[in-house]
Amino acid sequence: MNMPVQNAAVIRKVTWLGFFINVFLVIIKGVFGVIAHSQALIADAVHSATDLITDITILLGIKYWLAPADARHPYGHFRLEALISLFIACMILFAGIAIAWGGIYSILSGDTAARPGVWALIVVIVSMVSKELLFHYTLKKGKEQRSEATIANAWHHRSDAMSSIPVVIAIAVAIIFPRFVIADAIGAVAVSVFILYSSLLVFKRALGSIMDECAPKEVCDAINVIVFASRPLVKGANKLRTRRLGPEYCVDMHIQVDKNLTVEEGHNIATDLQNKIIKDVDGVGEVLIHVEPYDGKTEFNLCDKAGTK
Repeated sequence: MNMPVQNAAVIRKVTWLGFFINVFLVIIKGVFGVIAHSQALIADAVHSATDLITDITILLGIKYWLAPADARHPYGHFRLEALISLFIACMILFAGIAIAWGGIYSILSGDTAARPGVWALIVVIVSMVSKELLFHYTLKKGKEQRSEATIANAWHHRSDAMSSIPVVIAIAVAIIFPRFVIADAIGAVAVSVFILYSSLLVFKRALGSIMDECAPKEVCDAINVIVFASRPLVKGANKLRTRRLGPEYCVDMHIQVDKNLTVEEGHNIATDLQNKIIKDVDGVGEVLIHVEPYDGKTEFNLCDKAGTK
């Protein structure tokens, strides 16, 4: 199996960076949320705290999902990364539900906090900018390493940044219009909406990996071009199937060759095609080709079902 190895050092570096930024944000959001009497800012601090948990999970889990294949796990341990991504999605989901519950309770009961101070506004703006920058950096590294967990963590950072927007609005309204101090609790509910949406995005991607989701259409199209260009050695091709395993896609397909060729000649054609696909199609790490004798019916319908998402 020719699967590329993710660079553990790169993933750890970007995760540690996020960890220390999250520690800083949890402290300043929590402290100034209490000092400034801002329920929305305290809710945002809880969200940042869930980021800390996911950072720790990735730092602990990367050692195991990058472990080499063994007798009991011949395809490696990449499924663990998808499970960690699901855990991150659940953490984001639970944080969103808890924040929504607290905000809705305050609105219905009338138990709103005192008017938040201007420091709460300054802190949340700093948080929003830093988490948005961290999102772009983490997402870039996650895509470079094809790391599901790192990409999921990036979206966790983005949810933190986006959730700060209603917090800024809520605190500003509460400061400028003291009579509308309930806006702070409404802001906390708005934060939860962003958080819940982010959890769905992460959950969908992780679940796709666990359920052997097919490769994107552009991957299938690229494979089809290579196979079609291999004529006349390859007389026909069909039954293309793709699935994601860790950072790369696995591909299996059937090709037809002249029935008068020797087994060795048919094998060489398949091997050359495998190497070409792995070399030229970005994201493909393994190709399994079944060779059949040509039945006189030319067929190149690789993209009829596979890679349709």
